[in-house]
Amino acid sequence: MLKLERHPVEAVNDIVVIQGLWCLVHAQKVAAMRVSSNPDDPGYRQFMVAIENGKAVHPFLDGVEVKGCTTADEEKGFVIRCVLDSDGKAQIDPNDPERVWEERVEGRVEIKIV
Repeated sequence: MLKLERHPVEAVNDIVVIQGLWCLVHAQKVAAMRVSSNPDDPGYRQFMVAIENGKAVHPFLDGVEVKGCTTADEEKGFVIRCVLDSDGKAQIDPNDPERVWEERVEGRVEIKIV
């Protein structure tokens, strides 16, 4: 049986040891992702691909899952989410009563598609 050890070098490189032989394995870093449920947003296509493949999109901001999120961008580090009341219901925009009230919040964004 082969013995496999992993020794992290950098985020995109690994050194693996197979039966005493050191091998450098290079993997390309995956590009940052943007998803959006807004058809006019550049992240809409990625969102629809996930949905059409039966996947769920889970955006996280600073390690906490964002509820009511309409857009999430890992590279630019922001989410756009609905403003929710204490019961978790979306609020009406006080400046435009025909729209849902949204806010942009910045931080470390991670998008998980499962």
